[in-house]
Amino acid sequence: MSGPAPVSRYAQMMTRLSRRIFNEPARPMDTEANRIVKVLGEWPREKQGYITNYYPPHPQIWKMIRTLRDHGLFRDEHLDFNEEMERQRALRGKPRPHYKVQTKKKTEAAAAPGAPAAAKKK
Repeated sequence: MSGPAPVSRYAQMMTRLSRRIFNEPARPMDTEANRIVKVLGEWPREKQGYITNYYPPHPQIWKMIRTLRDHGLFRDEHLDFNEEMERQRALRGKPRPHYKVQTKKKTEAAAAPGAPAAAKKK
């Protein structure tokens, strides 16, 4: 015997078909081609968690902070300032349509539900 027996054309084609079916490289490759196959064989970047979950979950954090603020456990000075400005504006008789005045005494609100809290200045 002088060496390995030559492989028939049919055997070569069946080997290639088998490699294609099982997602293996059909022919021998150099290192650069192996690197490209590896890169293209990875999950897309959009599906990788460390890329898509980069930013914190802002809506959930905001809801949690809002709940803590409603219970008196967190002080949001910017929101406090905005609410105070809206309250002052409503007391002057110039409320914005989307804002409801929140009074601390329920008796005042029940006495005159449609009347403004303060008289308008001319």
